[in-house]
Amino acid sequence: MKCARCGAELKVGSIYCANCGKEAQIVSDSSLLEDELLRQLLQEEDGKKEGPGKPERERQTKKTKKKKNHTPLIISLVCVAVVLVGAAVLAVVIRNNRNNSYEYQVAQAESCVEKRDYAKAMNYYRRALELKEGDIPARFAMAETAVAMEDTNTAIRLLEEILTLDSANEEACRKLIEIYAADKDYESIAELQETVEDEKLLKLFADYITPVPEFSPEPGTYTDLITVELTVSGDCEIYYTTDGGDPTESGTLYEEPFVLEEQGELELRAVARNQYGIYGDEAEGSYVVEFEKPKRAKATPDRGTFTEPVTIELEGPEGCRIYYTWDGTTPTTDSALYTAPIPVPEGNNILSVLLVDKHGMYSDVLKCNYQYYPQE
Repeated sequence: MKCARCGAELKVGSIYCANCGKEAQIVSDSSLLEDELLRQLLQEEDGKKEGPGKPERERQTKKTKKKKNHTPLIISLVCVAVVLVGAAVLAVVIRNNRNNSYEYQVAQAESCVEKRDYAKAMNYYRRALELKEGDIPARFAMAETAVAMEDTNTAIRLLEEILTLDSANEEACRKLIEIYAADKDYESIAELQETVEDEKLLKLFADYITPVPEFSPEPGTYTDLITVELTVSGDCEIYYTTDGGDPTESGTLYEEPFVLEEQGELELRAVARNQYGIYGDEAEGSYVVEFEKPKRAKATPDRGTFTEPVTIELEGPEGCRIYYTWDGTTPTTDSALYTAPIPVPEGNNILSVLLVDKHGMYSDVLKCNYQYYPQE
């Protein structure tokens, strides 16, 4: 027996076809024509049962097939996504490069300074110096920011770094002087001055440089008393020593000219200190005082034979005392003091004359022979 629908062999007693699953329609093997006709009829019946939905299923099947063919679209979408991701990554890289640039850090620091956010500005300046280690403008701006924060130690360190990089940097030198002056740290100004060699920078210290004292008369060798005067320009004090000692440590405050009264060598050292307490360079000189003995006195007349009374006039340098004897002995300060012309005694006489100057120096003795014989 065969299934009328699919032609498969049916087992005896089967209600449904094991092949097509349809209800068994038994036909005779002998009637092939009838069998074929029956199969057609069954197919038509199936078509009727399915009705108009069959074309719809076919359409759905076609749509399904079309949907399954999305490969080009997916590839396009993937490409677009890759481009977008690449653009985003590039934007991030560009932004990071910009944010990590020296120019960006400085711009951000300046913006923070305008907002008085000095701590944040300092961080940006530090980053800028990491990117450009030897940069001077960023250092100077950072130093000014530190001053605004009243962090003078940081400001001084940064300005000193600038002068290390550029020893002739006028802006940094001037700023350092301002900071020291504000703190009344004049000793540091003096120390800074000693490190400066540039003539242009040295002019910045004009208000703080202490001039060197001047001596009058100039150091040298003198044969008489001299009065030494010390002078200095500006509002300064002068300290001096005459024993070679350091005037900054053991000097005497100069108030008026002083006299060198003793013979010998005198080592004069002097230094000035300005109103800021800054000592200037030292002036020194050697004075040698060697008194000379006075020349011999002059007698008028200086000799002669006389028959008429005569008087002798004696002369010597100003300030000298004149002593004399008539007995031929050498005069001393205990001998007769000349105060007016002296008469010549009768007979043959030797006038001896001695000069003693203000320093106690003795002249050579003048001896003059006078013969006075009066006429009878």
